[in-house]
Amino acid sequence: MNACGGKIRTRRYTRTFFCAYFLYYAGYALFSSYMVSYLTQRGMSATICGIVTSLTLFMNVCIQPIAGYLTDTCLEIKRYLTLSIAAVCLFGFMTTGFASNNLVSIILIVISAAFSYPFIQLMDAWVNCSGEVDDQLVYSRVRAGGSIGFAVASMAAGYYFHAYGYGNYFLLQAACFLAILPLLYRLPALPMGNCRTSSCKEQPQVNFFQSFAILLRIPQYTACLLLFSLYWMSHRSIGSYLALITDSYGGGDRLFGNVCGVGAVVESLMLLIVAKLNRHFSLRQILTGSILLCAVRPMLLQTGSVPLLYIGQIVQSVSFALYFTASTACFTKFADPRIRGFSISVGLTSVSVIGTVCANFIGGMLFDLHGVARCIDMSLLLSAVNVLVFVLFSNILFGKED
Repeated sequence: MNACGGKIRTRRYTRTFFCAYFLYYAGYALFSSYMVSYLTQRGMSATICGIVTSLTLFMNVCIQPIAGYLTDTCLEIKRYLTLSIAAVCLFGFMTTGFASNNLVSIILIVISAAFSYPFIQLMDAWVNCSGEVDDQLVYSRVRAGGSIGFAVASMAAGYYFHAYGYGNYFLLQAACFLAILPLLYRLPALPMGNCRTSSCKEQPQVNFFQSFAILLRIPQYTACLLLFSLYWMSHRSIGSYLALITDSYGGGDRLFGNVCGVGAVVESLMLLIVAKLNRHFSLRQILTGSILLCAVRPMLLQTGSVPLLYIGQIVQSVSFALYFTASTACFTKFADPRIRGFSISVGLTSVSVIGTVCANFIGGMLFDLHGVARCIDMSLLLSAVNVLVFVLFSNILFGKED
């Protein structure tokens, strides 16, 4: 109630987060999904592409813990993300300027990833923690904005790069990040759970290295690290080389963009459905569906059929929607309250990086030596292993409560 007896209107943040996710994943679709195409048109092999993309992810996993700890301890998340946007724009201009020098370009791409990749895991943590100030905020609904942005950018970029080439590749990404800036300052400021102010002294402050030790002593958290790393390995065995796989089907950037775009549209719709129905399903059930569906795409891609390529991407997108919902919920559930941002963002980053780097190195070599088929076989094998691991660790994660 306000001083005049009227009700104080609670601020809602779903639309602002939704738009921020739309713009981030539009830029992510450019930087991540088309990176292999960008590098191969510069004459680099699949193995080199795997090394470059793995280095960007290695940079991510090095910086993410630092970023998560800073935003829990001494630097408000808005300010950190503002600095990240400035860095992405700066390196976007520099990479464009040095485009003729492959070595310098690769170095700048890797450094830029230190600011662009950790961005979204910090946003994920921000959304999950903002439920304290907006009880209508649902992660899967917000994440749907990212899927829509990914779909729009994937389709549009496929036609753009086919017609005009990759001259403005990094400038387009910088423009997407710059557009996020005004949205950040409309989002809630949350207290830092590990700061030194008087309001934060109920529990002792955790230092940077203690943060890792605390999380690794939580059995549910470590089980999530293993399970979700396997999920990313099984997915990325195909996903990292999807541009080359679509090319082997007789398509190019347009087919790749259309496949990614269709999948992302389905993913966004599924995320909205999950937001409506998640109260009717347990976390265990959502995660089970995600892991089982992840095994379907490699089965379909073994046929070599373009229609089944689309269907496989659609099925994987449904799996993604369930996975994003379940993984963020799990890491939030098992986070230490003093280092929530660190717990959530480091967990999400670690599993994606570990899984993707392993898949990129092995998948790149398999692709160069044996072609498309072996990458698909690797994905199917890892999916089967992931199902087995989930069965073994299910009770550790959920006990009998779900």
